[in-house]
Amino acid sequence: MMVGIIGGAWPIFRLADGSHRFIDGQSTRALEVRPDTYTSKPGSAHDVFDTVGDENLNGPKAVACRAR
Repeated sequence: MMVGIIGGAWPIFRLADGSHRFIDGQSTRALEVRPDTYTSKPGSAHDVFDTVGDENLNGPKAVACRAR
């Protein structure tokens, strides 16, 4: 579902001192992902992330994580 650990949210908190804090709740790529991690399907549009064997959707390469 392409959501992070807190769902697909961007909560903004206003603290007692009036300052604000923002939490990015979306999933991010793993630090180890490189341009050659996935193989695009031949003929797929440049703005569509279709991969050979749907490796970005199924299996160990389909995992999203929080940034470090």
